[in-house]
Amino acid sequence: MTTYKTERLIYRDVSKADIPFIQVYASDKELSKKTLNIPYPYPNDGAEQFFKATVKAEAAGLMKLFVMEKQDEFVGTIALTINNQENSAELGYWVAKPFWGLGLGTEAAHFICGFAFKQLGLNKLMASAQADNIGSKRILEKIGMHLTATTKKDRFRMGKWSDTVHYQLMSQDFNKTIVQ
Repeated sequence: MTTYKTERLIYRDVSKADIPFIQVYASDKELSKKTLNIPYPYPNDGAEQFFKATVKAEAAGLMKLFVMEKQDEFVGTIALTINNQENSAELGYWVAKPFWGLGLGTEAAHFICGFAFKQLGLNKLMASAQADNIGSKRILEKIGMHLTATTKKDRFRMGKWSDTVHYQLMSQDFNKTIVQ
């Protein structure tokens, strides 16, 4: 298993041992409210299904997912959903609630951009967030992503319609980014 390190985090492949952590953290209503794709209530077998789908997608070359750890504690996941035809990927991540506000999402997002552009040779990264998720928008802006569109009332989450913001970053612009 290959691992990578940044200042405070270790990134490694997902394993079956992560399923209980994913199940507990992804079941948190507050986390679900901040994401575009984690349902609430989270299914009882949600983490198991997520694990199986991830392993299958990685084997097909369509995804690269890392578990984030801080001092041997599960922090969250960060992934690239790869479009080989367009030499691009969509960035997705979540950080468990006990680790919110520590800058770990920004650190991980910066790492995954470097991995995408330097290791995988991708040309473009895209990411989306709920328009009212200030923290996620700040992460994307800090790593140099540029807002490209806002789609109005396109997601029905937690009993209401919400807007989605879309960002992108080109490989040639990555080295110009400043993370604070």
